[in-house]
Parts: sequence; structure tokens; C-alpha cells
Amino acid sequence: MTEKDQDQDQKQDNYKIGPFDKLVIDIRNNLTTRLEDLMSKLLNTAQDRLFDMSNEADNNEDSARYFELMNQVRQFKPDIAVDFNSNIKKYLVPAAQYDRLHASSHDADEEDELSLVGQDEMEGMVLVKSISSKAAGKYREQLSHLEARLEHLATKTDNVFRKDALVPHNICQAFNDALPEEISHLDRKLLFGMFDEHVASKLDALYDSINNRLIDADILPQIKLGMGKSFSRPKRAPQPPPAQMQDQPQDDQGGEYYGGGYQGGQAGNYTTGGGQAMPTGRVAPREAPMAAHRVAHRPAHKVVHKMPHKIPLWQEVAAT
Repeated sequence: MTEKDQDQDQKQDNYKIGPFDKLVIDIRNNLTTRLEDLMSKLLNTAQDRLFDMSNEADNNEDSARYFELMNQVRQFKPDIAVDFNSNIKKYLVPAAQYDRLHASSHDADEEDELSLVGQDEMEGMVLVKSISSKAAGKYREQLSHLEARLEHLATKTDNVFRKDALVPHNICQAFNDALPEEISHLDRKLLFGMFDEHVASKLDALYDSINNRLIDADILPQIKLGMGKSFSRPKRAPQPPPAQMQDQPQDDQGGEYYGGGYQGGQAGNYTTGGGQAMPTGRVAPREAPMAAHRVAHRPAHKVVHKMPHKIPLWQEVAAT
């Protein structure tokens, strides 16, 4: 074998795709296909809804605005779909490549950090943050499991994307960057409301699909969806003593009340006069022997005998 043939074989070995590389490709294709489908449904739904909103508007100004936006969506729909898909793919490159690209762009941004941010750009950032924050809270469990599995997959292949590539913020930002400049901020806000309903609110199926695909590939299968949260049983508040027993005579030792008297035992369990046990916390019904017991042990009233009033000696002398 010549040296040239050896070099070609070496290059072929370098380009061989392992099972985990195939897994990354499979996940990436699944992601882009699902997001393309969601975006296509969003744009079609937005076009139909804007037409209905134009017909149902209360005034001519709003009707004309919705109709104009509908025409813009119809005109830019292919470009929005392509740009959105392209923006998503930028997050799905290998992690090392992503870090290199954004390190250079970060240096350029630092030079312009003192420059003023435009009003439209600032309002777009607010929209992205608002919707993405709500979605991140909603899918916190799926995202935490997905990030853990992607981080573990990174130890087996260098072709996997960053573990935070699929956070809702990146997906919202991809949509914001795909909207043309011709669409005003007010109309962007309206479209973002539809995006929240038809894309951001449906990401749970996307995250579950990727998690299940990684589980099937034996990537941290012990993390089961739905098991991330721990539940604790609420503590029961101590029960106050039954009202019927508050006026009963108490002995020095804890015990139980019975129908015919008072017998030592574990406090809190009551029985009836016939010996039938009552559940803990239940109060035995009042019975005649108990009432008689109270009457028999009721302390007698003290009788105060008044002494006759003694007349002072000087009054007796004065009287005689």
C-alpha cells in the first residue's frame, strides 16, 4: 500500500461516524422538522386569524391595520420560515464551534457596549424575555433532564450541541430575528402573542421527544420524566382537646374515659360504656353515668353563717 493510499484510509477513518454521532444527527433532524412544522402552522393560523380580526374590528383603523399585517405575513411567510429554521440551526452546531463563533462576536460587542440600544431593539428584547421566561418556568423539569442528558452525551461525542441550545429563549430569539424590519413593534407584539400560543406553549412535546430518544439510546435512562420533584406530606396540626372533656375532673395520670368511670391507658382513645372502641380523635357520647359522676363529685357550696352585729359598748351606755 502506497503512502497516498494510507493517507486516504486515515482520512476515511477520521470521517467515520460513530453511534453517538448518528444520535446527534437524528436529534438535530427531529428538532428542525418539529420546529419547522410548528412555524408553518403558526404562519398559516396567523394569516387566517388576522383576516377574521380585520372583519370583526370595531373601527376602520384597526381593520386596516390587521388587513395590512395579514398581507405582510402572506408576503414574508416563506422568508420568515426559512430564516427561523436557519436561526435554530445556528444553535445546533457542535458546542466547541458555537463557543468559537460567539467568542469573536462577543469581542466585537464589547467595543460597542457603550452605544445606545435602539427603541425597537429594546422592545424586541422585552418581548423575547417575557415569553421565554414563562415557557422556561413551565418546562423546568423537562429542560433540566434534557440538559443533564446532553451534558452526558458530550462525554461520548464532540459533535453534540450545547446543553442550553434548546432553551425557550433561543427559540423565541430565533423567531424575533426572523421577522422582517417592515413589521412594526405593535404588530410584532401581536405576532408574538400568536407565537406564544402555537409554538412556545407546545414545546413540551418537543422536549419529551428528545428526552425519550436519549433514554432509548441509554443516555442517563435513570432520570425519569415526572420523578424530578419530591413531594412531602403536610404535617397535621395538633388537635385541641374535645369540648366535652374540658369540664371533666382530671387525674394525675393520663388515661381513657369509659362510660362507667375513668381508667388509665393511652390518652386519646375513647370507648363507650359497653366497651366498644371509638377511633382516635372521636368523642364518646355523653351518658347518664358520666353526668351522675360529675354531680356526685361537684364540690359543695360553702355556707357562710353571719354573726350578729355586736353593738359597741359606748352605744349601750348611751342607750341606758
